[in-house]
Amino acid sequence: MSQAEAFETDFWKDANLRKVWDDIVPGEPRKTIPYTLTKEAIELYCKSVGEDHPIYFDEAYARTTRYGGLIAPPSIHILLMFSCTPADDWMRSPGTVNAGQSWSYKHSGAAQ
Repeated sequence: MSQAEAFETDFWKDANLRKVWDDIVPGEPRKTIPYTLTKEAIELYCKSVGEDHPIYFDEAYARTTRYGGLIAPPSIHILLMFSCTPADDWMRSPGTVNAGQSWSYKHSGAAQ
C-alpha cells in the first residue's frame, strides 16, 4: 500500500488519545512518524490542489531553473504535518489556537 493510500482521513478517529492542555509542555520536541517525500507524493499533492507549475513535475524544465531540479511546493508542509504527526500528539481541547510551530526536514539525497 502506498503512503498516500495509507493516510488516515478521519481526524477525530483517535480523539480519545489526544493531549489536553495539562499534558502539553511548551517547547518540548514532538515524536514524529518518518515520511519519505517522493516525486509521486508531490505529483498527487499538486493534482489535489490544482497546482500545475512544471517545476514540481517536469524534470527537464526544472533542470533549467535556479534550483537545478524538481522541488516540492511550499504548501506541501501541510501534508507532511498530518503524515508525520502520531494520532496521540494532536490537541484535544476545543477552540485551541496554534501559536506557532517550527519544522525541520532532513534531506536524504536519495530522490533526485
